[in-house]
This record gives sequence, C-alpha cells and structure tokens, in this order.
Amino acid sequence: MEFPPRGKIVFTCTPEGYNQLCLMNADGSNQTSVSPGTGYVWSPDSKKLSFSDQELNLWYVDLSQKDPKPIKVDTDNYSEVHLFAQSWSPDSRWLAFSLSHATGYRSIYVWRVGEPAPRRVTGALSDAYEPVFDVEGKYLFFLSDREYAPQISTLEWDFATTRTTGIFALALRKDVPPPPPVSFVGRKAANAIRRELLTTLKVPNFYSLDRLDLTVGTTIDTEVQKNVSAVLSRLGKRDEVQALGLVGHRLLGAADPAQVNYSVLLYERGANRNYLRVHSDNLDEPFDINSGAKLILGSTAQLRTMITYLDIMADLHRRYAGRSPETLRAASAKAGVLAMTRSLAVEWARYRIRLNAIAPGPFPTEGAWSRLVPSAEAEQDWLAQHPMRRFGRQEELAALAAFLLSDHAEYINGECVTIDGGLSACGSGGFSHLLGAPAEFWDALERERRRS
Repeated sequence: MEFPPRGKIVFTCTPEGYNQLCLMNADGSNQTSVSPGTGYVWSPDSKKLSFSDQELNLWYVDLSQKDPKPIKVDTDNYSEVHLFAQSWSPDSRWLAFSLSHATGYRSIYVWRVGEPAPRRVTGALSDAYEPVFDVEGKYLFFLSDREYAPQISTLEWDFATTRTTGIFALALRKDVPPPPPVSFVGRKAANAIRRELLTTLKVPNFYSLDRLDLTVGTTIDTEVQKNVSAVLSRLGKRDEVQALGLVGHRLLGAADPAQVNYSVLLYERGANRNYLRVHSDNLDEPFDINSGAKLILGSTAQLRTMITYLDIMADLHRRYAGRSPETLRAASAKAGVLAMTRSLAVEWARYRIRLNAIAPGPFPTEGAWSRLVPSAEAEQDWLAQHPMRRFGRQEELAALAAFLLSDHAEYINGECVTIDGGLSACGSGGFSHLLGAPAEFWDALERERRRS
C-alpha cells in the first residue's frame, strides 16, 4: 500500500484470487479495482500511475479522468517490469523504464504520455537499468554494467568479474551540457573522517552510518583543505608544474606530470596533542593515499629517500621556526621569485635567453633603510653582526649585475648569486637581528610603510 503525494491510496488486492491494482479513499471507502497489476509508481502530479502485470506488460493510467482506462505502454518479453525499473519525469509528462532483450541485457526507454511508442535511449550491447530523472528533468541517471576486468577465480577455476556496475547520466536535450565529472580529490578529508567514525561508533558500513542522526566536529581547516586540494588537482598539468618550478634537474623531467601522485598531511601542534588540519591527495579515485598507502622499506634506497625527506623537513623547521609573519611572507615571496627564475631559465635556454637572480644583503638605500633601519642603534646592531663590519656599496652590486649580463657569464643560467659579504653564511639570514625586536619596533615599521 502507498499514499500518493495527494489523493487516493493505491494498493494491491486479490478480490478474484490474483493481484489487482486497487484504489480507495483515505477513510477506506469507495474501493475500486483499476486493472490487474502490481509494481506501481505515482507521477509527481499525483494524477498518473504506471504499473506492470503478470503478463510482463507495462501500463499507464490517468486517474484524474472521470472514467480512467489503463493504456499499455510496452511489453517485456523476458521479465517483469518491476517498480525500480520505472521513473516519472518531474513534469509528469515522461516515463522512463527498462526492458529486457534476448541477450539477457536491458535497455532504457523513455515514453511521452500520449505518444504511440517509446524510444530506446541506450544500446543493446550493455546492461542498463533502474532509470531515475533528476529534479530538473535535464538528465536521466541509470545503472549500467560496463566495467569488465575478469579475474581467475581460485574457487571454481573460472573467470569472475567484480565491480562492473557504474552510475551513468544521459543529457535529455541538446542544449544541456554533460554533467560535471565526480571528483574524489575534494572528498578525501570527509571520507577519512567517515572511516574513523565507522571504527569509533562500531558501525558495520557507510550505509548504516549515513542513516544516523549525527553532528560531527573536526579539526580540518576547510578553507586550507579546499585550497590545497585545488593546487594538487592542477599538478597534473605541465604548465602548472613548470610555473611552480617543479620541472628541471632532479625534478620532473619530460614525463607526463599526470602520472605523479601527491599527498599532503598537515598537523598543527597543540598544547597536549596535534590537530589534523589538511588531509588531501590528487588521486582522483576513492583510494586514499594518506590512509591506505604503506611505505615498504624493502631496500636501502627507499630508506635513504625517507631519511632525506625527513632531513629536509627538519632543516626547514630549524630555519623558519619562530620567525615573525613578516619574515615568513618575505621568505615565501623570495622563494617564488627563485622558483620562477629557475623554471624560466630551463624553458628559455633553447632561445639563448638566460635568467639569473641576485640575492643582495644589506645595501643602504633611502627606501630600504627608512623601513628596515629606523634608528642609528638598529644600524649599529646590524653592523656588529656582519662579518665584514660594513654594508654593501652600490657599485659592487652594479658590477655583479653587469658581469651576469656580459658574455663572460654566458654559461651561468638559472642561478641565484648571493652578495652580502658572508652575512648569510654566518647565521640564519641577513635579518636575524630582527628576531628579538619588540612589538613597538614592528608598529613603527608599519607606520613608516603606510606613510610611504
């Protein structure tokens, strides 16, 4: 028995010993038999009804008429057209259903109310069934068995196929674009949390989990997660990896960057625990690299690789831990310039165009000194940390630039030349004296920057 969106109740009755489609009012009065049949589906406007009978026929009846008469839509010569094989369009003008063929496969058909015959919209060489209209009536979704990767069964010593069924969409008008592909990249964090919930709540599967009334809070930073996932999604394009400086010696070569998978796990240190902020990878499949992949240390090469990566991480932490936000932003900008220099140097070398960068230490200029050295005391402190006890001269910087542009430096390409009198070699950088600067110092720099 089923209540329609509005109106009478429809149910299956057996007044004459076989299944019939019957109607009655909500109070149980005025029960009538419409036709032999079962597997009924209401249209969204509550006026029409589709159903099948035991002779494998598919019927339609308009119950808004004074004397409704069933109309046969089509016949399946091999199996019953059950209720899951029928779907009405949102405007109640079209009926979609599946019918079987002699091959054992099924095809999707659509029928417009009032037309003499339905139209087949899928081929006969693959199994397609259970059609469903989307809420706007633009697409017809259906299941189809099209992925065949046979494996040898160890039980029966025969071929076996698994995971053959997929969800497909059919655009119903020429002006409707194909639906956007489903991306698994943006779901990695949510799916990881869902897997944790299965264990925590001792729920057997995702189907059962989705039927729980839950509100879950996580430590994932959604905005950072979204941005990281967007960057990882673009790393399969060669122009993107070139722009990021990932193409070159001991980096990505001529191979297809789409074949490289990246994963990111980012934790933030807390008072007594670490908080997961980002969980992402660029593998556009349900498999999660961070949760499902294992590093097999089966050779010394793999062990050396892991130690190298860990050493790089430790070095970055030693160099930048405790730095002020201003210093980190400046370092990030310089790293971007360096990456661009090296990438373009490789790309344009074939045209005899060289690109080099100069990393100058402290060179007194009116603009830089008014922002970085606001007092004579600050200048003396800086000089005291310099191994040469002096700052650079403009003619020295000009001479280096002239040399790099000359024919004598024709074989120098993609380099960053440091000219700071050895300042960067004796500490953490030319601005390390600012690490202990008080807040008032930074406020004074900000006021000077705004005035300029």
